[in-house]
Amino acid sequence: MISSDIGVLCGVRALFHQPHPSKEVKKSSVKAIHTFLENANIP
Repeated sequence: MISSDIGVLCGVRALFHQPHPSKEVKKSSVKAIHTFLENANIP
């Protein structure tokens, strides 16, 4: 079962899925977080 959380920052919503335990993050995940922070006007 995959768990997920909805994050809200400065009125911008995002859905985050809990990945399998790993020390590495996929490039697509990093880009999604980067885009979320940009949309929330976080430098």
